[in-house]
Amino acid sequence: MRFAVEVEADSLQKIYALNALMIDVTRTSLAEVGPGSFRISALVSGEQINLLHQNGYLVNSVVDLEPLYRRQREMLSSRTTFDDRDALDRANPVVDEGYFSVEQIDAYIQTKAREYPELVTAIELPNWTEGKEKKRRCYAARLCQGSSTNKAGLLFLGGVHAREWLTADVCVNLLFFLATWSRRSDDLVLGGKRFTNAWMKAIVQRLDIVIFPLVNPDGRAYSFSVGDADTGPAGWRKNRRYVGNVDNQEVYGVDINRNYDFLFQYKGSPADDFNISEQRKAENYKGPNPFSESETKNVKSLLDRFPNIRFFVDVHSKGGGGQILYSWGDSANQSTDKNMNFFTKTFGNKNYEEMRKHKNSGYAEYIAKPDEDFVKQLAGNMSAAVRQVRQNYFEPKQSVGLYATAAASDDYCYSRQFRTDGRYSKIFSFTLETGGMNNSWGGNFAPHTRDELAASVRDGVAALLELCCAAVNNTGPVRSSEDVVPES
Repeated sequence: MRFAVEVEADSLQKIYALNALMIDVTRTSLAEVGPGSFRISALVSGEQINLLHQNGYLVNSVVDLEPLYRRQREMLSSRTTFDDRDALDRANPVVDEGYFSVEQIDAYIQTKAREYPELVTAIELPNWTEGKEKKRRCYAARLCQGSSTNKAGLLFLGGVHAREWLTADVCVNLLFFLATWSRRSDDLVLGGKRFTNAWMKAIVQRLDIVIFPLVNPDGRAYSFSVGDADTGPAGWRKNRRYVGNVDNQEVYGVDINRNYDFLFQYKGSPADDFNISEQRKAENYKGPNPFSESETKNVKSLLDRFPNIRFFVDVHSKGGGGQILYSWGDSANQSTDKNMNFFTKTFGNKNYEEMRKHKNSGYAEYIAKPDEDFVKQLAGNMSAAVRQVRQNYFEPKQSVGLYATAAASDDYCYSRQFRTDGRYSKIFSFTLETGGMNNSWGGNFAPHTRDELAASVRDGVAALLELCCAAVNNTGPVRSSEDVVPES
């Protein structure tokens, strides 16, 4: 059996030590709930609950996830094909279809490229996946009318963590809405949120948007399969590449969102406080090298191919309330000392390489104050747009929280600007953690009712469209969808 639990400890160090026990925690859920008391959400087996008790942890709010997994599997889309006359081009599109399979998502990208040749291009990514069950090609969709010259680019990722089924569907729906409203004359209404037709036209006419809806197709396909929930399918997080034999057991999978070239040298507890691991069995196993995985290589290929990308969002999901996270994720932010940065190992008598390992060491990551103010405003605008859909709240906050991470996509994208002699442009980067209202997902990583799936998709799409509105005027004052569309 697989359970969603809340784990409590009397120190942050004990929370970080969960990494060494290979407990599958939700990093962004970590909270201080009282003096000397910390709580974090986790997915565990019955055996791991006993292990936690033996090591002095409190385990609360135990939810058996198998009934929720069964209900999710009943929500897989039954659609087998998409053709040019498909009924998806109606007012109530794919949000009502159920979760899309790998094959359906690939087919949908190809269909939209045929239906909207003036706007949509299907991109075949260069690297095949290396899953145990099957090796696959990956596809992205580019939406750009006419020349991309002087157009701000945006890159949206979904389907990175296999069990977060919703995230690929959010990206597929974004593709639907953008393509469909490029030819419609009415406003787009998502629950209580309205995007005027003028804004929708401005988005498709003035931006260069790349949507990579399913970064980890092998993981999604495996997660959709029926099997023992304690060992895998529905709760699977990583990709499906064979990573070796450990304790006479074949081990599969790398955490794609711990495989980027940003502070990859860190190892996780007990060596340091980062939510990352060198242990191949761990849910957050980082892999042998940065970009060792086909999936992260494909993301990097898009960043390199489209140097005009200015905004990036990696869409994820979590069992609790949603969040909109901005850089940095490795430490607190500061805007006064440029020498205190991820490139610098030592400065004067300070060893930043060592200081970064632990919280409260005095280390903080440099970010220019205008950049921090800008991403805060954008995150706030995205949160406000989500709120209007159905009064759900996605908290805007810095990614680090109480639990630092390394080798994640958002920090890698923002860090690229510092890596060469001006070859890479600045990319304002976010992680969108979609989430349900009032624990409506039951502690799971995805909705398990069709109504909640449709509502959650609309939440996610509203956040991404709101960022698009800001990107339309990316060289001027920040605009929201509530403002008048700026002149081109």
